[in-house]
Amino acid sequence: MLSYSEYKPASHEISAEISVIVPVYNSASCLETTINCLRRQTCDNIEILLIDDGSSDESAQICRSASETDPRIRFFQLEANCGVSAARNVGLREAKGNYISFVDADDRVEPDMMEYLLELLQETGASVSTCGIYMDYPDGRIVPAGSRKQYRTDGRSAIDEINLNDLIDGAGGQAVLQKPARKYLLSGRGIRW
Repeated sequence: MLSYSEYKPASHEISAEISVIVPVYNSASCLETTINCLRRQTCDNIEILLIDDGSSDESAQICRSASETDPRIRFFQLEANCGVSAARNVGLREAKGNYISFVDADDRVEPDMMEYLLELLQETGASVSTCGIYMDYPDGRIVPAGSRKQYRTDGRSAIDEINLNDLIDGAGGQAVLQKPARKYLLSGRGIRW
């Protein structure tokens, strides 16, 4: 049985339209940048779930500190390292938003990314919205990846396409549904990592 606990200051009751799940494992060197990118999102009703997967560096302390200073941030800590899939599944179980998105602990996102993709979902009635990404390499290169195409499809087909990397072609399989999807599409159909 997976064992985890939530660190939650008393004043942290919020309502969220979108839940952003961030699995964290030994990411102290880049985690604050990722958290700050998420804090700067222009989307008003956002909750950020930081799921520490038994890190041995300062990651858990960074997560705890962030949750103490921002009521939109919830921090969960697994008792032992169980892997990124277990961390994502804790986030899915605990998410309160109507939409779910995943962001890795070393990702950076544009300030309006969640707002823009959420608006697309609401305007079109789609189950998933996505966009291209940029790969930022240590040598300073920034390379665009992902499709510039627009797709309209049903939820099951969208998941199939994502699994085949067709909606994110050119990203080389780097994304795990890092763009918003309706919560029922995932949890209502028993999708787990």
